[in-house]
Amino acid sequence: MEIIESLIDLIFLAFTSMVPLLLGAIGEIINERSGVVNIGIEGIFLLSALTSTIVNYLTNNLELALLTGVVTGMAIGFLHGLISTYLRGDQIVAGVGLNVFAYGMSVIALVTIWGTFGNSPSVPTIPKLKVLGHAISPLVPISIIIELV
Repeated sequence: MEIIESLIDLIFLAFTSMVPLLLGAIGEIINERSGVVNIGIEGIFLLSALTSTIVNYLTNNLELALLTGVVTGMAIGFLHGLISTYLRGDQIVAGVGLNVFAYGMSVIALVTIWGTFGNSPSVPTIPKLKVLGHAISPLVPISIIIELV
């Protein structure tokens, strides 16, 4: 019985963990259908998470932090598309450059703002929904709906 409960906990944890990967994969599918290969998705994740954390830390406003992360991701994706299409830059080089820039910017921001190389202080997180007695992020059903549409 304990093994079954552990497996159910693992499934619900996997659903919560899948949200950023699922949304990133959907964005990359849209990119590739338009003819742009974006290997800089990790950099977009990193910069979006950084800006969300900074906004959440400074304002203590979860909605504004989430919106900031989304807008950051959109802006950087737009910049990558602009470099790749209108400026005819190499898509792979632009993606690698984006990843390197994001890593460097994150380290600089962490050291400058919080004086640490590895992490930020704890910030409030999105309240969880209770489903069958297990807590999941409210972004799980939203991301599943986005995937199906």
